Amino acid sequence: MHLNLGRNQLKAIPQSIGNLQKLKSFRVDSNSNLVDLPIGLVNIPTLTSLHRKNTNIPFRVADAILNACEMLRKSGSINSLPILLNKWLKISYKEQETASLLTKALETNSSWTKKTILTSG
Repeated sequence: MHLNLGRNQLKAIPQSIGNLQKLKSFRVDSNSNLVDLPIGLVNIPTLTSLHRKNTNIPFRVADAILNACEMLRKSGSINSLPILLNKWLKISYKEQETASLLTKALETNSSWTKKTILTSG
């Protein structure tokens, strides 16, 4: 399944997008007000393509989501994602804030804790 939400002047995408378990490609290009992606995307093992050109979504956020999807595809779990988030998303304050939001959302879906994420890497 492919979903193209490009050029719609979106400001946010609902968390429920994570329910699209057969989603392979997701386009949000040219939504300049879009600054974040829903954490629910990390629960879609089939997601292999995420297009965010001409948005304000940091590359590192999209990259972390795609890597989480790949981990889920390969191993059935995303246990090492906290370490990757800590390394990839702590560059700027805005990205740290995004990492914090990702961390909180992921805590509700897995067994690791915030302490693990903050002390890893």
